[in-house]
Amino acid sequence: MFFKENFNYADLNAASTVSPSSHFYAASQLSGGRPDPSIYSINAGGLSAKYLRINYPANSGTSGYSWHYTFDNNPAGYGWVGIAHDNFYFQVIVRGDREFDFPFKTAGDEMASPKVLVVDGHDRTSTSGEVVLTNDHMRGFVASYIGFTPSHGSQLIQTGINTPQGSPDYRNQPGIDAGSPSSTTSMDDFRKRYGPMNSDKPSIPFSSVTGASSLADSGWPNAASAQSGVIWARSEWVVITFHINGAGNRVRFWASKYGQAPKLLGDTATWSLGALNMGRGSTGYPGFQLTPFITGNTNAGGASQPTTWLDYAEIIASNNPIAHPGGYALPGT
Repeated sequence: MFFKENFNYADLNAASTVSPSSHFYAASQLSGGRPDPSIYSINAGGLSAKYLRINYPANSGTSGYSWHYTFDNNPAGYGWVGIAHDNFYFQVIVRGDREFDFPFKTAGDEMASPKVLVVDGHDRTSTSGEVVLTNDHMRGFVASYIGFTPSHGSQLIQTGINTPQGSPDYRNQPGIDAGSPSSTTSMDDFRKRYGPMNSDKPSIPFSSVTGASSLADSGWPNAASAQSGVIWARSEWVVITFHINGAGNRVRFWASKYGQAPKLLGDTATWSLGALNMGRGSTGYPGFQLTPFITGNTNAGGASQPTTWLDYAEIIASNNPIAHPGGYALPGT
């Protein structure tokens, strides 16, 4: 283990104190200030006694309130650059409010994709090799995408499959295979066996989005997919673990509800999309960002949207596999 954070600070002021050995910087500290108490809070009652809550306002698609971390305490004068690591495991325990249950949309009438965290350099995103934890298109399932070269695009960790709704369709948690039903003919057969599918996306018209709108009222996350897949459960703690090997162009991720056994959700080694180069070589990763942020969601279509939050209880990075709470080992490690 080379990094562990469980937010057991006395209060926000203690948490946000910057010193030469600090390994994190709140967003407002980019300009030398401390966090605004209306944005951040340290709260009792977390799984490790306390947790960090990051609030963000409605229509927050053009500004985020990230906390930027380096994996190592920085020596004096080292600043935000950090010390790079590669071929490591990274675990976060997180819960969310409405961002996992509200029909957030972009101005282009697409369902939005909230970012939960980004493993990358300080204050960077949309770069080659980034590893992003997300709720893709508001489906309500734990998902991840990575950046790649040479175009610096991004690709959801998914694999192709033919279904009644698409040829090809894509499995959004491609590590999931319940093995049953053995003969998949209907879409619900595919969902029950393989979890969430790319062809399944909420489509909520702007006119139906109010401050009280709920994806659950419209049947999301899909109940059949949720039988095998791992969902973002509103206001419940979820544990996600990544294995990131940038030099090997490989990312794996596991997830579970807190206290349950983890499931392998995806592995880029099984991609049927061709080999994508993460562009990391031996560069490695100096840190990560906690990013309650909804890309492009700036009062989309005039929709009335809620102020919401994400809670982070514990974050660990290690050279070795990290068990899920309860002592559950990671399948395949």
